[in-house]
Amino acid sequence: MKPFEPQLLKLHDERIAKDPEFQYIAKDIAHFNSLKDKRNIASLNYAQREKENNEDDATRLGAD
Repeated sequence: MKPFEPQLLKLHDERIAKDPEFQYIAKDIAHFNSLKDKRNIASLNYAQREKENNEDDATRLGAD
């Protein structure tokens, strides 16, 4: 398999670049990773927390 690895990787990269479902999943993973660290800290400012919750809700609802 080792001799075929470069060609297989090239074909794989081309396929995922054109696949809208893969792009959606990659975007969702990136969004989750960006929120992961932020979720360990809650703002004491109610307005700020409410704004963040509304943004998260809008993102989740827009994803469905």
